[in-house]
Amino acid sequence: MRYIGNKTRLLPFILRTLKRSGIGVGSVHDAFAGTASVSRALKEKGWRVHSSDLLMSSYVFQRAYVVAEDADPLLGDMARDLSALPPRRAFISEHFSPSDRRGAGTRMYFTPENAGRIDAAREELEQWRKAGRIDETNYYLLLAAIIEGADRVANTAGVYASYDEVARGRIGIGASAFGADHKIVGGFVFILAARRAGKERERHRAGCLGRQVE
Repeated sequence: MRYIGNKTRLLPFILRTLKRSGIGVGSVHDAFAGTASVSRALKEKGWRVHSSDLLMSSYVFQRAYVVAEDADPLLGDMARDLSALPPRRAFISEHFSPSDRRGAGTRMYFTPENAGRIDAAREELEQWRKAGRIDETNYYLLLAAIIEGADRVANTAGVYASYDEVARGRIGIGASAFGADHKIVGGFVFILAARRAGKERERHRAGCLGRQVE
């Protein structure tokens, strides 16, 4: 995940430092969790993780990668259903991709096709939630997968203040790809991790501070 301040590359150092310092597994608070990479790594090591951040996107990642203890066996099928949807023109298409409207500008954060696929998946997922087709755990796992997939094809360096001139490949969600460029992208690898984490449920429980999440 391209994100300013992302600590993914620091994970080996963080884990190594904990080991060298003789700090045993216990409870930890990941303040300013961001993409939840540190929280997830510590959870996999058996820590009881509390995480917090003001960003809603971070809350989604925390629900998907920290709070979630298991995932529906049909989650991969749900991801494929979202991937198979035809593009729709909605919020992302209107504000983050090129438009043929006069004076609208280029806004090349996403190609029109990728933006339409993001809109389709996002709107469909919200309809599933409102209709009660999925529970909260699967909702956040799939929403995190959409965000991760969108990041893979965003024409940015990690922030949306400017965009790259060269468009990236097609977006995909989960085990299925919207196009041939990505067979497995974004959230699916983390969905698998969430399933593995469920096996350690008795060893640790995870929560988020700042919002009531149980």
